[in-house]
Amino acid sequence: MHRVWSLILAALCLAAAGSDGIRKFQLGDTEVIAIQDAVNAMPVSIFHGGKIRTAAKTVPASVNVFLVRNGNDWIMIDAGYGGKRGALAAKLRRLNIRPEAVRTILLTHTHFDHVGGLTENGKPCFPNAKIYLSKPEYAFGTGGEPSGAILKTCEKQLVRFRFGETPVPGITARAAAGHTPGHTVFESGNLRFIGDLIHGAALQFADPAICARYDQDVKQATAARRAVLKEAADSSALILGAHLPFPGIGYVHVAPGKKDDGTARGASFLFLPYDETPGAGKTLP
Repeated sequence: MHRVWSLILAALCLAAAGSDGIRKFQLGDTEVIAIQDAVNAMPVSIFHGGKIRTAAKTVPASVNVFLVRNGNDWIMIDAGYGGKRGALAAKLRRLNIRPEAVRTILLTHTHFDHVGGLTENGKPCFPNAKIYLSKPEYAFGTGGEPSGAILKTCEKQLVRFRFGETPVPGITARAAAGHTPGHTVFESGNLRFIGDLIHGAALQFADPAICARYDQDVKQATAARRAVLKEAADSSALILGAHLPFPGIGYVHVAPGKKDDGTARGASFLFLPYDETPGAGKTLP
């Protein structure tokens, strides 16, 4: 089953790579644009813990950035790599979205593939944006991480929040520490922007105890992954992940045959990509 799931995800990732890496969705009342900042695959060698059942050397992944329309402005979740590796800036131009029109940026955390696109040549790329990140993530990001210089460049734009607060109207910041000390899931209605809770979809839905080497606190990261996936499954919420195969949007289900004791403990999950969901609606033209 794990091999079949890996092949399905690989096919989805290859199909996405052949597109322009931009998808527009109407998710209920919310307009969302998924942008593939970089094509990516995760080496199986970076994963540990749990039961890794694959003979493949890599699992499909991506580096995704999400835009949510807010009237005439845009809210952006994370900012990708930036520089020559990231395609965010070019794809925003293709969408005719000026950097000045992005007024809000929500950071799930401060690893470089999430903040690199905030600056270019030592200057902020989104001069009108307020950039929100959790207080523990600010301490982590400015405490010696490579992203520290980027945060310093954007210091005047930064707004720090506590978990449980609503940084912007309609979006709540939920604690998901473990990957980093201030890793955040953003909840907006039926949407859950899960950041780096999942690095290898083909492995970690089936066994959330599997961690990537980037997870700083394995116990916390595993608990956060289980809790968020269980809540999403229970509430039929859509998850939007930075490293899910592009476009990185889908539903979570508790795997058949697993006893549901009302907790996430021991649960195994399935990921159903949004485009493959019967009756899920249509993408915007």
